[in-house]
Amino acid sequence: SHDGRRLAVAIGTDTCDIWIYDLERDSRTRFSFDPADDRQPLWSPDDRRLAFSSSRKARGEIWVRPTSGQGEAKLVFSADTTIILTDWSSDGRLIFFTSQTPTGDVDVWVLDMQTSEARPLLTGKASQSWARLSPDRKWLAFNSGESGQDEIYVQRFPEADGRFMVSNDGGVRGAYQPVWSDDGRELFYQRGNTVFALPVTSGAGSPFGTPRALFGVNLKTGVESSLVVADHGRRILFNELPPTDPSKSGARLIQNWSTALAAE
Repeated sequence: SHDGRRLAVAIGTDTCDIWIYDLERDSRTRFSFDPADDRQPLWSPDDRRLAFSSSRKARGEIWVRPTSGQGEAKLVFSADTTIILTDWSSDGRLIFFTSQTPTGDVDVWVLDMQTSEARPLLTGKASQSWARLSPDRKWLAFNSGESGQDEIYVQRFPEADGRFMVSNDGGVRGAYQPVWSDDGRELFYQRGNTVFALPVTSGAGSPFGTPRALFGVNLKTGVESSLVVADHGRRILFNELPPTDPSKSGARLIQNWSTALAAE
């Protein structure tokens, strides 16, 4: 949540439900109860509502429910396609989501919560996804495969000009999951098992600095993965896979190793 007190997560195997963790009390409360698959919870800017994707009546749906737990969930969008929610704008008006086309391509759509109208925003032959709007609503970050490999791009919003590829860290694996810090001064993303951050500058030319690697983790990629940045970038939450062999985690100390070599 924007106040840093709660965490909304999807929990399940084949199908998921939304739960809300109270981080201060170390307790959790179930938020959705439908047997359908509920995922990708998004907090409204005032933390009073959660939007989430489901498949209760159609293949792809967006539902909204008060975080107080009082009141039923309201269906605000429905389509016969798989969708992934990625962002709710800071003014509460726009919900960004990824939609998969019948041909398998992935496009970015936006739902206007005032008019209830949804429209495609980023389309083309290359898949484009994970759109997230900066807190000041001037820049849209997303990943695109237009170069032959997924990279992070940023363009002005809503003018849709001034596009920059900002994940210029030299990595050979795809870059995913752009997410803004809550003050808009940094943009984070993941490439492989590494989390990167790049500063937002005010200089001439590109307003984005050079990405730097922060740390390596065993990240889970795909729909289930999501980076969450809080406290002006001082706290980052993410999905991490546990080690397949617990004995390989941590450090191991081998003493007298030279003796063992001599014996061979």
